[in-house]
Amino acid sequence: MKVVSKQVADDQIKEFFALYISLRDAAGDRILARQDMTIRAVSAYAADMTIVEMVNDEEWIVRLNGTRHSDSASTDRTGHNTLATCSPEERVMRRGIAEKMFALPCGIFAVLVQTYEDGSKATLHTTTLPLLGKSGEKLIVTYGPLVEDIEDTYRPRPALRSIEVVEHTFADLGYGVPE
Repeated sequence: MKVVSKQVADDQIKEFFALYISLRDAAGDRILARQDMTIRAVSAYAADMTIVEMVNDEEWIVRLNGTRHSDSASTDRTGHNTLATCSPEERVMRRGIAEKMFALPCGIFAVLVQTYEDGSKATLHTTTLPLLGKSGEKLIVTYGPLVEDIEDTYRPRPALRSIEVVEHTFADLGYGVPE
């Protein structure tokens, strides 16, 4: 697994965040449309990127899962419901964050902890930003490199049990942040 220092991760996150704003502003929208975020434009970030469609309150489906995100989860989660492994409290928190992201709009900077079946953990520093699909469907894009990995990298990677948002702050996309 590719692990980067927290400083390198934070610098890359700031670059991705700035790219999102640049693409959004070039398109003239408040929220970036998915079709305006071309793979060419985000190619440097694609391996550590995941796009999720918020189908309804109980179903958030992974539509694109970058290769390093797939590797750290020990599976390609494309097509999986990201809420399936969340506690009820985590689901409520994530829905609340997403509602605020689309209302202003704004993004978040967050720390995510992946917990595996054997109890080991890995940490990602991330930014999550709102996107709109062709028909107006709500999508979120998360970019985040791995900053701490499981200790034993010489055995097969255990199955991913859950991903928790352990820390987050709202990030201004030019329209303010929630109070």
